[in-house]
Amino acid sequence: MNSRKKESCIRAYAKICKSLGLSLSGDASETPRRVVEMLCELTSSVKKVWTNDPADLPFKFTTFLYTGDSVVTSVGMEFSVLCEHHHLPFIGEAAVGYLPNRKIAGLSKIPRVIDWISKAPTTQEVFTDRIADFILHHLNPTGLVVQTKAKHTCVCARGPRSCSHKTVVTVIRGQDGFGVKDEILATIKGA
Repeated sequence: MNSRKKESCIRAYAKICKSLGLSLSGDASETPRRVVEMLCELTSSVKKVWTNDPADLPFKFTTFLYTGDSVVTSVGMEFSVLCEHHHLPFIGEAAVGYLPNRKIAGLSKIPRVIDWISKAPTTQEVFTDRIADFILHHLNPTGLVVQTKAKHTCVCARGPRSCSHKTVVTVIRGQDGFGVKDEILATIKGA
């Protein structure tokens, strides 16, 4: 976002705060700027998340030749995503398990993909689908399971105000996805 658009957003957010009766004096004087800068950070991938073109990635998705038959599972990858409905974050952990088809991802690449996809407002279901679609496109595994578990701050802060509530979304892809599902889910649960 260029500086002129950013300043326009800051003024607009200050107007919203004033309309709500919120004080912007003292320590809160920079709140509109902080909110706009936070939103810029949390939406930094919004124009490129839908692509599968490696040239659009902010990192190189490194892969390696693999001829074994091990299932690869990565767990505990934290994320924070703005919900497209309330612009409040849902926060949680992702797990990805796949049965390689002659290719494996570099160990840091799956967490980087999750971080990159998390920088665009969406729903947890679509977020999980996008992770699976990306991995399916770039690795072509014979089986894939992606699971996200998240707390939605819109549920914690408003409505039912239930902070213990978590939503779990599980996506299964590939011709052997259901064949490796139980093994991957057991690994996720045990981690």
